[in-house]
Amino acid sequence: MTPFRTLGLIAAATVALALPAYAYWNAFEADDIHDRHAQNIVDELQGRGIKVERLEEWSEFVIAFVVNEDGSTSFQYFDPDNGLKQVHSTARF
Repeated sequence: MTPFRTLGLIAAATVALALPAYAYWNAFEADDIHDRHAQNIVDELQGRGIKVERLEEWSEFVIAFVVNEDGSTSFQYFDPDNGLKQVHSTARF
């Protein structure tokens, strides 16, 4: 293996190891969402077994970007005025 290839593999591995830490940090970028501290929302959802990657405020809902068991990411909507009860969309297009 050439030295350049070895250095390239080391650099790629370093970036790959840093990405999960960056994704975890994104979950806590927001300070307050609907007058609740973002960390408290994350703690409550993770206490329910929901692996939160990031939170956003959208209209009257909290959107959690959730890491699924297969590693993919999806959104889940929660009502902050109803104990963070999960909201299922009934919109029709």
